[in-house]
Amino acid sequence: MSEKFIRAILKLNISMNNGPLNKKLTSFTAHLDDQYGKRGAAEREQYEEEFEAFKLGAMIQELRKKQGLT
Repeated sequence: MSEKFIRAILKLNISMNNGPLNKKLTSFTAHLDDQYGKRGAAEREQYEEEFEAFKLGAMIQELRKKQGLT
């Protein structure tokens, strides 16, 4: 799945049956805020940097596999 697709799913305010979401569920952004603080906090920024590095590594690995290098 692409990142754009996942972000679109997270933004939906309806469940698969078009009913309201379970009130006990939280968004991924709210989860990150709870775990690492709001954007701009040192711990959150470190998480974001490490996540971007992980995504880049995964993309490179995928491209290498497609080209038969890995």
